[in-house]
Amino acid sequence: MKVRRWILYVFVFVAVPVLSTAQHIVREFDAPGPLSRGLAWDGQYLWCADAMRDSIYKIDPTTGQVVHSIFFDFNTSYGGGITWAGDEALWVTRAQYFYKLRVSDGQGLANFHCPGG
Repeated sequence: MKVRRWILYVFVFVAVPVLSTAQHIVREFDAPGPLSRGLAWDGQYLWCADAMRDSIYKIDPTTGQVVHSIFFDFNTSYGGGITWAGDEALWVTRAQYFYKLRVSDGQGLANFHCPGG
């Protein structure tokens, strides 16, 4: 089975005097897993969810290297939406639930059912 390689792009948006926006790729590197589903920014690092490897990766955007990872059982190929919670935690989706995870060890801090899901 051929595995697709996903590439993460980091964009910088630059406003030009005519009020249009141009984009420039400033760095490019391979995603750390074969089924990347989400990407979050904590102000210093990128966080990438991978549903196939049941992992969330902390990535140094200057090198593209994984500096930390935590286990999260996605239990499905649908899921992996991810956002920074702002307090050393991430919100991650799996099926019909939202989970708040502590980034140091992946400990679940909260969860709730997705409204309407």
